[in-house]
Amino acid sequence: MGRPSIVLPPSRLSGRHFPEYIPATEKKVNPTRQCGVCSRMRDAWGKKIRQESRYWCPQCEVALCVTPCFRIYHTVTNI
Repeated sequence: MGRPSIVLPPSRLSGRHFPEYIPATEKKVNPTRQCGVCSRMRDAWGKKIRQESRYWCPQCEVALCVTPCFRIYHTVTNI
């Protein structure tokens, strides 16, 4: 038995979403998180791609690269 799959919220495909900087915390002035789209992709050798981003969608609560991942996440059904 493996890990349960991550279910993406259907609300990500509707409404108006705008990228914002990830808010600063006490420990990090410029925080980053792993991009939700890039982290699902794999390179030519089958390894996961790790791309850090300073932007996120506050409605979906997911970090995303501004180009092209933000648009992909909010328009493509099966990522």
